[in-house]
Amino acid sequence: MAAIEKEIEMTRNDSEKSRPPRKKIGTAMGVPLAVLLSGFSIAANAAGTSTIPIDPVFGLPIPPIDTFYSATNTLHAGIAWTIGGLIVVCISCFHAAKRKSLLPIFVALSGLLCVVPEVFVDIAGDCFYAIGPHNPNVVFSIWGREMTWYTVAAWFSFGAVLIYINYYLISKGVKTKWLWGAFLIAGAVDVLFEELLLRVPGVYLYYGNQPFIVFQKFPVWWMFTNSAGLFLAASLAYRYEKYLRGWKAVSILFLTPTAYLAVFGFSAMPASIVINGNYSWLATQTGGLISVILALIAVALTMHLVLQRDPFCREALAQSEIA
Repeated sequence: MAAIEKEIEMTRNDSEKSRPPRKKIGTAMGVPLAVLLSGFSIAANAAGTSTIPIDPVFGLPIPPIDTFYSATNTLHAGIAWTIGGLIVVCISCFHAAKRKSLLPIFVALSGLLCVVPEVFVDIAGDCFYAIGPHNPNVVFSIWGREMTWYTVAAWFSFGAVLIYINYYLISKGVKTKWLWGAFLIAGAVDVLFEELLLRVPGVYLYYGNQPFIVFQKFPVWWMFTNSAGLFLAASLAYRYEKYLRGWKAVSILFLTPTAYLAVFGFSAMPASIVINGNYSWLATQTGGLISVILALIAVALTMHLVLQRDPFCREALAQSEIA
């Protein structure tokens, strides 16, 4: 009888240890909610200070459709992005051959399909790609917003790098702190590249009342939502990889853009509201800050719900077969 009671007590202790970190996650959810309420209280009472051209009918910032377009700069930037994507795909082929699975290849390629939800995030977040006269570089158009070959090349590389690095590290079972570190490093690289590219005339730009322009041109809140969305996609690929054998691995091509758009929808609304409005500087920055916090919460929830990790724990998981 004593042995049975001891076993029950051990089981209870194990259950307590594995229980979700409710207090920590609850606090993490409560803080941005409080900031959200206070921030939009400020926004509601703040006088607008933006000098951005506003459409008199819809009350939204006018897209810079007449922005300067440089075919040479766009071509060179697109080639650079394409080379980066091809390098990641080659690495994924090596891992695929070693694991005898097609999934790594499709994970690397899946970022390319994010060019479709790019239309939606560009309209909500006020990003515009120069298209040039007679639309020579347009691939497709949705909601009247044209996506160019440059956009395809950029997502081929940017998506491949972010999703595959996360997928590889998760599969290796690295410590949670390394996943957070990779997330922040990837974001820092995004800031560096975008600050450089936004200085190249005739390629693309951000417009509207953008918050969180920490340096000169790039609204840093984008970094968090982009990285968080691709982290979710990588986590889902790992979580369900045993079901994605053979031809089923193709489904990751559709899962990645959906996951990316889901996180954008979860985190970007506060920033989108102030971007497409005429609020004070303080209200605008508050909206950007809330979106940053929500993107970080999205990463923490992904770790907890999808990867079944404690996002605040630094312990390593068992390594998987990937090398």
